Amino acid sequence: MLSTGEDHSKGIKELKKESLEKSIQLYALSGKLHGEEHPDTIEYLRKLAMYCVECSLHEKALELYEKLYEIQLRLLGEDHPDTVSTKAMIEIILDVISE
Repeated sequence: MLSTGEDHSKGIKELKKESLEKSIQLYALSGKLHGEEHPDTIEYLRKLAMYCVECSLHEKALELYEKLYEIQLRLLGEDHPDTVSTKAMIEIILDVISE
């Protein structure tokens, strides 16, 4: 039998996995319906990258954040807060990967 702490940890892992799966589906659907540069698609991409970080899928998260950064750079410019935030996340992930 699992202890309460183990039950809680297992529950969190399951929630993260479900969130990741749903985020993949939403991002793909939004991309098909609206295109890559639609605000909803961009937000789903951001959430998907975030869930990858939370699930320790750092290489995939880096790939997604780099894609997000390129879109934001094109649409919002280098100095927009969202673009700056995404660039910071890329740097953090690169630090984590290099450790």
